[in-house]
Amino acid sequence: SPAAVSRAVPPTAAELQARAAVLVPRLRERARAAEEARRLPEETVRELLDADLFEVQKPARFGGHELGLVEFVELVAALGRGCGSTAWVYGVTAERAWLLAKFPEAAQRDVWDANPRALVTSQINPDGKAVAVPGGWRVSGQWHFVSGIDIAQWAVFCAAAPAEAPGGAPRPLYVLVPVGDCEVLD
Repeated sequence: SPAAVSRAVPPTAAELQARAAVLVPRLRERARAAEEARRLPEETVRELLDADLFEVQKPARFGGHELGLVEFVELVAALGRGCGSTAWVYGVTAERAWLLAKFPEAAQRDVWDANPRALVTSQINPDGKAVAVPGGWRVSGQWHFVSGIDIAQWAVFCAAAPAEAPGGAPRPLYVLVPVGDCEVLD
C-alpha cells in the first residue's frame, strides 16, 4: 500500500495520474472480488485515500486539490484500467466534493471541519419528499442506487419540496445528510 501523502503542497495532475497508475495492478487483482461483493474492498478504499485521489475536486480551502473536470475524468479512466467498479465508485464520490462546494460554506464546514477526509455520495433524482418544519426541512423517501454509500460519511439527496407559488410544480431541494442518519437497504 502506498504511504500516506502529505497535503502541504498539493500534487499536480501528473502526480495524481502516477499514483493512480501504481494502483491499477492491485485494482485488477481485486476487481472480481469487488464485483462479487458489490462493494469496494477495504484495501482499495484505503489505497485511494492514501494516494489522496479523493481530494481532486475538493476546494483548496479544505485541503483539496481543486483540479478541473479534465483531470478528474482522466483519473477515473486511469483507475478503470484496473477495475471498472472502483472507477465508478471513485468517480461518484470524488466528484461529490465539487457538488458539496456549491453548498453554503457552513455545510462544507459541517463535513470537512469534523473529518477532513470525509467522503460524500449522492442520488440526485427527486425520489424523496421535503416538508418545511421550524428551522429547516424534514426529508424522507427512498433513493435508489446510491453508489458509494458504504464508504461515504455524507450524502446529498434530492427531494421534492412544495411549490413556491400556489398551483406551481414541486421544486427540487438538495439536502446534505449524514450517512449515519440513513437506513441502507441492500
